[in-house]
Amino acid sequence: MRTALTARQREVLDFIRHFMSQAGYPPTVREIGAHFGFVPRSVFDHLKALERKGYLR
Repeated sequence: MRTALTARQREVLDFIRHFMSQAGYPPTVREIGAHFGFVPRSVFDHLKALERKGYLR
């Protein structure tokens, strides 16, 4: 069973899914950061949380 996401984690996951459906490949850390105004470390933290919660591999 997956753990619930925070609102921001949901936004990041939705962005990744939308980007993939449009481009055919996942966004880079820089692309995610540029979209949300995150520094790379924050992007990595969000990606690790999504992985830990079972939403990304």
